Amino acid sequence: MTDPMQLVRYEPALGLAALFRPLQARCRRPSFRARQSFNGLEYEWAAPEAPGIPEQTLLLALMSLAGPGQQRLAMQPVTPSGHQLRSALAADGELFHGDTASVHTSLSELARKCGYADCGGANLEQMRQMLLRLAGITVCVRATDFEATSKLLSVVISSCGRTRVALNKRLSHAAWGEGQYVSVSMGQRLALSTQTGMSLHAYLSTAIRLGRKHSFMWPRLERAVWGDNAAGSTFRSRKSKLSAALCEIARDGWSIDAQARLVSVSRHSSNKATAKRQQTDAKKGN
Repeated sequence: MTDPMQLVRYEPALGLAALFRPLQARCRRPSFRARQSFNGLEYEWAAPEAPGIPEQTLLLALMSLAGPGQQRLAMQPVTPSGHQLRSALAADGELFHGDTASVHTSLSELARKCGYADCGGANLEQMRQMLLRLAGITVCVRATDFEATSKLLSVVISSCGRTRVALNKRLSHAAWGEGQYVSVSMGQRLALSTQTGMSLHAYLSTAIRLGRKHSFMWPRLERAVWGDNAAGSTFRSRKSKLSAALCEIARDGWSIDAQARLVSVSRHSSNKATAKRQQTDAKKGN
């Protein structure tokens, strides 16, 4: 069971990039590319198969397991599996050099962390396929005087389901709290019923710090979820999905005021603060 108060440290450039998008079920996944500017650096992610919202949930689960105090993988590993993981990261450039997070887990544990009630059979195979999709994503970081590349992560899965994952250095430093990170509540995320809601929640959690407020135009939220802006009936359909997602998000830890052109979002610092505000509002109404 996921702790509703658990906050996962997430890499901010990735959280803003609309890399993980709602996908139609049972449709062939196209190749994929996404770009994001962040703190003076240009990020570009490329994948042979587009990652969806379940892959984002899995990445958050892995980052929660890779948190401070967990095992690290050195630049020169001493075990065969360590060598395999380090080699598969294909890290090139000083930005990705150094120790990385090493996660020892299993497909069934990952399924539980992702909110699956049934942690066997087809769901374990889905976990395996999702891990391989994440391992296929390459990130390139560019500045005026350098360029660095790495896989998002690397993975070794045994025949019995035991799984070892290495996150690249940028993700590792965010998970450890040693680099820039944002906080995403897994409890809030898994309580949402749609992929649109989960995608929007991750974006808002990246864009708004705990205890802060921000306003967005509807097209900005649309791009955050789908990566582009549509017109006509497609935009109206997307706006309807966003409206429903905002209503769900507002039930736990957020205050949202959605108007015709502008959406104002406040992120509460804790569930206790939310309850206190609700009690105060109730007293005012009496």
